[in-house]
Amino acid sequence: MHSQRSGPEPLPDDSWDSAGTGLQRHIRRSPRRYRWFVLILAVTAAVPAVLVPLLSSDDQPDRRSDATFGSSNSPSSSATAPSSTPSSTAVAVAVTAPPPPAALVIEAEAPGVHLRGAAAVEVADAFGGRAVRFTNRNGEVQFRSLALPGTGSYRVTIVYAPGDAWSASVRGSNDTERVNFAEGGGCCRSVAVTLRLSDGGSLTIELSRGRGSFPAIDRVVIEDV
Repeated sequence: MHSQRSGPEPLPDDSWDSAGTGLQRHIRRSPRRYRWFVLILAVTAAVPAVLVPLLSSDDQPDRRSDATFGSSNSPSSSATAPSSTPSSTAVAVAVTAPPPPAALVIEAEAPGVHLRGAAAVEVADAFGGRAVRFTNRNGEVQFRSLALPGTGSYRVTIVYAPGDAWSASVRGSNDTERVNFAEGGGCCRSVAVTLRLSDGGSLTIELSRGRGSFPAIDRVVIEDV
């Protein structure tokens, strides 16, 4: 039989324990250190990402700023350019034409009218109740000293009481027109011609051709044309 050795039991080797304890400490401490390591790496990686855009932004001009400046110099298409011409407001102005000159009306029996081969007689419905009737085939009624605006063309209307058909010549300033007195009765009819007359001049109506009863001149109306 083997003899059993007496004595104190060997102490456990604390070198393993210490190693184990150290390992456990390393295992416990490693997560904290790992987190710090990861944090440092993240910060280190983030620094270039922040610095590079900043540096690049310093090197390049601000395009938005340039666009804003350009927009202030170049007006947009929707902007309305100020007009150099002041706006004008149309004003309706009523222009009244001057009234035409009053017609010159002369009665055949009026004073100052020269009669040859004609005489003033009473004629119903004539102006003033009287007219100048020719008494022979070469009778003449002449209106002298005409008060006209000046020398020019005038429309001469002869108002007459008809008899039988007769013709006559109407003389003005250096021109003559022929008129025809229609056959009829009562008063009155009219016939018109255009003559050149002058202020202070004369107008002559001379009976020329016809047969039968003579017409009677009531008045003449002279108008500018």
